[in-house]
Amino acid sequence: MINKIIHTMSFKISIILVLILALATGFIWWKYPSVFGADGLKCTPNIPTITLIPTSGLAQPVVPVPKLSVAPGQSINFDVSVKNNDYACAAEYYDLSGIVPDMPSGWKAQFNYPYVIIGSGYARTAIMTVTPPFDASGSYNIGAMATGRNSKLSSSGNSNILEVKVTGLVTTLTMDKASYTIKKNSTSPTATVTYTQNGMPMKDIQAEFKLAYPDGSSQNVYTYHFTDRFGQVKWKFPIWFADPKGTYVVTVSMLDRGYPIAGAMTTFQVQ
Repeated sequence: MINKIIHTMSFKISIILVLILALATGFIWWKYPSVFGADGLKCTPNIPTITLIPTSGLAQPVVPVPKLSVAPGQSINFDVSVKNNDYACAAEYYDLSGIVPDMPSGWKAQFNYPYVIIGSGYARTAIMTVTPPFDASGSYNIGAMATGRNSKLSSSGNSNILEVKVTGLVTTLTMDKASYTIKKNSTSPTATVTYTQNGMPMKDIQAEFKLAYPDGSSQNVYTYHFTDRFGQVKWKFPIWFADPKGTYVVTVSMLDRGYPIAGAMTTFQVQ
C-alpha cells in the first residue's frame, strides 16, 4: 500500500516538474526568442556578409568592380547587400554605417535605411550614398559595415571595400586681351572661364566673378551665371575713362548648390 502511494506521488511530482520545465522553456522562448530561434533550434549567430556594387558611374554593375571616379562634392551610390548568416536565430536588426578608412573631415555616407531586419539565411539590400567634400582629391577606399543589435557581430572586411578616385576639376580664366587702352569714354574687357573635368566640359555650374581695381577696391559685379554646354561663362564689363590705370585682377569662384568647388585668377592692364 505504501509503495503504491509513493509511486503515485512520484508520478504526480514528475508531471509537475515536466509542466514547470515546459512553462519555463516557453517563457524563455517568448522572452528571448534569439536563444532558440524561430524553429526552436539552438541559435548560432554568425558574422554577416556584405557586398558593395556601385549603381551610379557605371552603365551596369560589373564584378569585379573597376576603379570609380567622382568629382569633389558629387555623390556616388552603392547597393549594399547584407546577408544574415545566423543559424536558426530570430530575425536580426543590422545597423548600417559607411566606412572611409582615415576618413577626412567632410566625407558623408548616408543610407536610405539606417538599419535592415533580416531573417536567418536571408539577405536585404540598402542604398548607400557617398559624397566627398569639395576640397577632396586622391583615391579613397569606400566600405560599409553592418552590426547586429542582438549578436553584436559585425562585418567590414576588405571584400566589401572599393576604391573611389576623386578627380580634380580644372578651371581656366582668360582675358580677350592682356592690355587695354581707353580712347573714349570706356573700354570693355571680356573674361572667359572654362570649367572641365577630365577634359570634358561641365555644364550648369555657377560662376561668381570678382574684379579688383589697382587702387585696392573691389566689387562683385557678375554672379550666379551658369556654364554652357562648352563649360564656359563669358563676362564683359566696362572700364571707364575715370577709373584708375594699372593692373586689374579678375577672380572667379565656381559654385555647386552655393558651395565653392574651384576657382581661378587672372590679371590685365589698363593704360
